[in-house]
Amino acid sequence: MRPQEKLLFKSPAAIALQHLASITQVWRFQRAQAELMLASHRHAARRHRAAMEEAKRELSVKERELESLRRENTELRRAHLPHGMVHVVDSCALAGSYVASQSVQKVLEHALVATTTKLLANMVYHYKGMAFSLGTMIGIWDKRGPGDYYAELELEPACALACCAIFQATDRNVCSGGCVSVYHVGPDGWHCVSCDMTELQGHYGAEWEGNE
Repeated sequence: MRPQEKLLFKSPAAIALQHLASITQVWRFQRAQAELMLASHRHAARRHRAAMEEAKRELSVKERELESLRRENTELRRAHLPHGMVHVVDSCALAGSYVASQSVQKVLEHALVATTTKLLANMVYHYKGMAFSLGTMIGIWDKRGPGDYYAELELEPACALACCAIFQATDRNVCSGGCVSVYHVGPDGWHCVSCDMTELQGHYGAEWEGNE
């Protein structure tokens, strides 16, 4: 048989040996890849196990420090009185075993008007595009005052004007009415003065009808 014919016509045994050699080569390659992947996973597992052990040790140390602070804490004290409470704090803050700051404000006072309005705006903003309608007015007296541009009325005329305005608004809108509540917000806090709608009717009704 000529050499060209030998290339085209091979014996079944030679073909089987050639396929077996190819399969063996592929199997060896896949086995090497699997061993590499297994070694990588084992290394990652050892690394994660070491990190977990280190985290457990740090957590144990932090828990002991926290327990020590709980036993030795003398920074916050509160006393109950018949008319309220008295709180006393210092301004030192610790970070582990060293002093991080000596000027920490540990008592949170009332928020300013600007802070409150910003918080309300941020909360309502999440409902944007959801067919949510909200009409609100914020009345706060902080250490800077009410936050108004100017004052133009005293307390009694302002309350009378507010009652008259709400009476006229409820007269125009049949879905409004009931009990009218007048709130006064000042430096000493706030208090509510409620008047029934029938009282406003007797006080402002005749004048309102006469003006019409």
